[in-house]
Amino acid sequence: PPMSPAEAVALVAHADACLADPACTEDGEALYRRADDAGAAGVSCFRFYYGIGVAPDRARARACFERQVAADGTCGGSSPSLDRLYLAAMLIDGQGGAPAASRAESLLADCFRDVSVEGLLREVPTRSAPDPSRKALDFCKDIGGTTVSTSDCIRVDSDRVTADRVRVERRLFSSLDAEGRALEVKAREAYADFTSKEGAVQADVFRGGSASSNRGAAAETQLQKQRTEALGHFFDPPPPAGADLQAAERDLDRAYRTACDTDAERRKLCAAARKSWSAYVDAEIALYWHPRGAPSVRTASRDVKTTLVRAYQKELEDVAHP
Repeated sequence: PPMSPAEAVALVAHADACLADPACTEDGEALYRRADDAGAAGVSCFRFYYGIGVAPDRARARACFERQVAADGTCGGSSPSLDRLYLAAMLIDGQGGAPAASRAESLLADCFRDVSVEGLLREVPTRSAPDPSRKALDFCKDIGGTTVSTSDCIRVDSDRVTADRVRVERRLFSSLDAEGRALEVKAREAYADFTSKEGAVQADVFRGGSASSNRGAAAETQLQKQRTEALGHFFDPPPPAGADLQAAERDLDRAYRTACDTDAERRKLCAAARKSWSAYVDAEIALYWHPRGAPSVRTASRDVKTTLVRAYQKELEDVAHP
């Protein structure tokens, strides 16, 4: 049945909450599509473009971008929004409908011709002739552009990683008891705190520069992606026994000093991140062994902790050598 704009907005919020909650038993995708059908403000067209928590649907994504861009009006000399850039890319490439390069050019006509706009316009003659072997044009992956559009792309990538994490957690929750699910939530929250603080360490590499916030956000997203991938192998056999934890911790200390022992501000950021990381390790180990009932938790935890120490060491090496 028809719904008011306020009801549609409320439905978007409800669907978003369900899609973000691995314990939600409602059909979040159906709710989101219904909100989109109602033309709700606040719908993310990127959900349909990339399949973020819902099935990918380029035709629906294109219609969604059309609606959002129409609501935004013209650029008025400013740089275009990411929605406008994606719609232009879809029109140029014929994604979700027939190619319409001239319409894409008109959408960008009164926009500031930054590197994002220039990059898209260069694709028009390249993609004017059909080529079945050519990959679809993905703006964030293939063009990117300004600091602002890069920041928006990082946020979309973060949403994709979050949706992947929720999907993995839903499978994991089905195999865990109530205590195990609570331990997973605790480990997830501890890891989120660590990634936030480690993101600040990464951002400090470009302290005071325009790339600082993007560097930090990209690092957080990459760290979340790494844990999501590891969580997908939660029930794989444990790491090989006999890992040398002491050697790993020495290497971590060395990487920590190299990355962090530069000035007082960096040392403060690193200390906060390492303290948060230690809390996360304890939570992750507790989760890992809960369904396994390891006969020797001390020995088993050593092997798991060594894996986590090596991962943190690599992250700090990336700080030292960006």
